[in-house]
Amino acid sequence: MRRVGSRIFYRKSNFPVWILMVCVGFFSGLLAEEMVAQVERPLAWEEAKELIDIFLKNPSKENAEIICEFLLGKGKSYKDQPEWIGKLLQYSIEGDAGEIIRYEILAGNLWAAKVAYRLIDLSDGHFTEELCRTFGRLIRINPRVFLETIKTNPDTHHIKCSVLFSPFIENELYDDNLEDMRRHEYIERIRALMTVDMPELKAIRDRCVAILQAELR
Repeated sequence: MRRVGSRIFYRKSNFPVWILMVCVGFFSGLLAEEMVAQVERPLAWEEAKELIDIFLKNPSKENAEIICEFLLGKGKSYKDQPEWIGKLLQYSIEGDAGEIIRYEILAGNLWAAKVAYRLIDLSDGHFTEELCRTFGRLIRINPRVFLETIKTNPDTHHIKCSVLFSPFIENELYDDNLEDMRRHEYIERIRALMTVDMPELKAIRDRCVAILQAELR
């Protein structure tokens, strides 16, 4: 057994495997740091894509902070982003990259969730719906990760979209009991959220519960 950072690799009969995993993480970190050192000039699309790829291979806290601060530009709006931001959204939300990020979010990876939630700031229309759909599903799966993610951005529209979006308000699903299914989903989301009792999450939890309760009236 060997600890590298916060990861533990177990040495059994697969000795070369953990060495490979350590090397991938180490060199990915070096590459990310090298690219961050170049932030004095605007990143080219190929460099931005490479940062996303590094994050996909190792969706850690350190790489998430690099993505949010240096690539997505903390506090910036869509119009403040480079011309390739549309490509970045499509690459990160759709296709294989999007599947990886969604899988990591629903598996409880807080850092993947934070990167995706930052993408909501820079997206609209289709991309926003895709992201909100994922966060809506996350509520019942891992309400703590959901709350820890959305508390970083108090934007009411983003929170409401993430809290309320469900398959029962999408046109692709038709059923005579649609309203009952939607209400059931919201009730279950409230129950899931109320299981989170961490003091630092109470305010954002109560805010989300209030949004859901308003829809049930």
